[in-house]
Amino acid sequence: MAARLTGQDLTAARERLLAAGDISAGIVDAVIERSWRRCRDYELAPATRRHLGSQELLETRERHEWLLQHALPELDILQRQVHPSGGTVFLTDPDGVVLHRAGHADFAEKARRVELAPGACWHERDRGTNAIGTAIVEGHPVLVHGEEHFLRQNGFLTCCAAPIHDPNGALLGIVDVSAEARERPAHLPPLLHMTSALIENRLFRAGFSEALVIAFHTRREFLGTLSEGLLAVGGNGELLAANRSACMQLGLAPNAIGAPLETVLEHSLERLPAFRAGTSLRLRTQSGISLFAELRPPQPRRRVTQHRLTGLESSDPSVRDLQRRAERVLGRGIPILLEGETGTGKEVWAKRLHECGSRAQGPLVVINCAALPETLIEAELFGYAPGAFTGAKREGAVGKLAEADGGTLFLDEVGDMPAPLQTRLLRVLQEREVEPLGGGRRRKVDFDLICATNQDLKAAVAEGRFRADLYYRIVGLRLPLPPLRQRRDIAELAGRILDEEAPGTDLAPEVLALLERHPWPGNIRQLRSVLRVAALMCEPGEAVTVDDLPTEFLAEQATSPTEGLRTIEEQLMREAIADCGGNLSAAARRLGIDRSTLYRRLRRS
Repeated sequence: MAARLTGQDLTAARERLLAAGDISAGIVDAVIERSWRRCRDYELAPATRRHLGSQELLETRERHEWLLQHALPELDILQRQVHPSGGTVFLTDPDGVVLHRAGHADFAEKARRVELAPGACWHERDRGTNAIGTAIVEGHPVLVHGEEHFLRQNGFLTCCAAPIHDPNGALLGIVDVSAEARERPAHLPPLLHMTSALIENRLFRAGFSEALVIAFHTRREFLGTLSEGLLAVGGNGELLAANRSACMQLGLAPNAIGAPLETVLEHSLERLPAFRAGTSLRLRTQSGISLFAELRPPQPRRRVTQHRLTGLESSDPSVRDLQRRAERVLGRGIPILLEGETGTGKEVWAKRLHECGSRAQGPLVVINCAALPETLIEAELFGYAPGAFTGAKREGAVGKLAEADGGTLFLDEVGDMPAPLQTRLLRVLQEREVEPLGGGRRRKVDFDLICATNQDLKAAVAEGRFRADLYYRIVGLRLPLPPLRQRRDIAELAGRILDEEAPGTDLAPEVLALLERHPWPGNIRQLRSVLRVAALMCEPGEAVTVDDLPTEFLAEQATSPTEGLRTIEEQLMREAIADCGGNLSAAARRLGIDRSTLYRRLRRS
């Protein structure tokens, strides 16, 4: 193990390698030295770094849906473990493209400035020595701390990553934890190694659910733990796969896969007990090692198609939980109720639920129950026969419920539906038939139902304003969307909105601080409006500053908004100057403003 050097020592060693082509033996870990030597031969120009657009990232995530589906539960556990120390969890594909991020909003903003964000590729060829890219090349867990990164702009990071392999040894992806570089986190490599093994075991069990699985270990107490070996056995007694622990315990070579079971164990498939869940037995290897084992019989194939809810990814735990719950019911015909304040994104969720569900090829029919006069909403929903009422079309109308046949019906502000219509809607949901106003032929309908409201429907039921039987018909799954002021991913949302509204525009740190402190009465809709105006107000090529923000936004900051704002600004400026050792130019760069702007604001304060 190389001696731990200062950042200046590491920088000098790296520069010597670049200039002279050599480096003193043992000055850095062998893994880092090998990576530095590779990076010396790469062309690491910024223009060559890959960063996928939103559509390409969506397609990449869909290609790796199997990995995402089985990795996310373990990543959630990992995030809870590293959260107290400021760690953020990342998952990449085999090429180092970031598929998923979960962690602190403040770190997400700093990481975004070096493109450590979904869509960016962190292979060594793109970003130099870093945990993700170097783990891809080395094939085992890697820790890269501070100035060990090849590119100096990444020197503020500490990153640890571990590869995830399939049973054949092929690389599936990389799990990574990144944070600001402080103390060297020696605990991270074993933690990442364990997480990758847990993900591999999940993938193993899911991938070979229809095969007999033999779980084993030399010690009985390790059955059912991460250390247990897993062998998948086919119907003819051949070895289909072995997990990491099984290969280590049995010394299996890659060519052992496909061989008969008795080439590894002193048992053939026919000599094993009848398949029963939890059957325990003693086995022996061909080399005479005694094993405690448990048989796990094949599981019947599930015929239900799994759907993944994409386009709503978030580092906020409450939003991720809603997404996971929604994915469990997608394509199952379960009605969904979206609850939340105005502007929390109910319409966006409804659209994504439809587009990711089993009826995506059908229509999404939207009707706002609060926006139509009571006299028209019944005709709008159920349609009407020719001449049903004065002003009706001569040929009649089909109605939104019938138009939604084969697709999805989205009833927005369903809590404002008049009581008589509630009764009729309940009947349609029970009978799946629509009868137009004024009579006429009844029509069969089949659609998924999504409803949304900013009201407390349970309270409306208790007060008699909403039918209880209808409530339980539309609440197959209740998804309460959190208000923006309670979310932890405001920096992530702001970055995503800016990428859509004004690509290449950044936020000054004091602006991000204001966004994260704001009460947001208008929620995400208001955030988008504020950023759209601010992006238009800021100077081209410069970051958005406080001076670019709308006055209405600033007026909501505090009872005395100007004084409150100035206090925050002054605190941020003083902290930046102190961190930069009194260097005003460096402080201005850290704050994302011109030096002259910093001087002007200091004089004002």
